Amino acid sequence: MDKKLFRKLIYTRVDAVLEILGYVFLLGSILIAVAACATGAQIVEKFDKAGNAIKYGSPAILFLMPGSMLFCNLLFSLVIHLSNPGTWNMPFKPRPGREIVLYRDMVRMQTVIELIFGLYTLAFNIIMYRGYGKAMTPISILFTVAVLGDIAGMLAVYVRHNRM
Repeated sequence: MDKKLFRKLIYTRVDAVLEILGYVFLLGSILIAVAACATGAQIVEKFDKAGNAIKYGSPAILFLMPGSMLFCNLLFSLVIHLSNPGTWNMPFKPRPGREIVLYRDMVRMQTVIELIFGLYTLAFNIIMYRGYGKAMTPISILFTVAVLGDIAGMLAVYVRHNRM
C-alpha cells in the first residue's frame, strides 16, 4: 500500500481537530505568560502543602511549562506525521488485515494525549498566574488520571479491534 494513502487512512479529521486544539491550548498558556510578563507583576513560584503562597518571583517562570509541553507535543506530532507506522512500538502484534484500524487507535491515543497536555498547561498557567495554590494538587491528579485513562482505554480498544 502506498505510504501516503496509508498515512491518510490512519490520521482522521477527528485526530487533526484534537491535535490542533492541543496546540491552541498551548498557545493560550503562552499568551498568559506573555500577558503576565507585560504587566510586570510578581507571581507565585512556590506553594506550601496547604496551598498558601510562600515564594514570589518573575512571571517569566510561566514559560517553562508551555515550553516543555510544546516540546512533548511536537515529538508526538513528529511521530504521527513523519515516522513509519510499521516501526511503532505496538502493545501487540497486529493481526493481518487489522493494521489500519490498530494504527488509527494509536494515533487517536497520541492526539488525545496532546490535547490533555495542552489543557493541563493552560490550567497550570492560570493557577500559577492567579495564585490558586489549592487547585494545583487536584489539577495534577486529574491530569495524571486523564493520561493514564487514555492509555488504558485505548489499549482496551486496541485489544478489542485486534480480536475482530
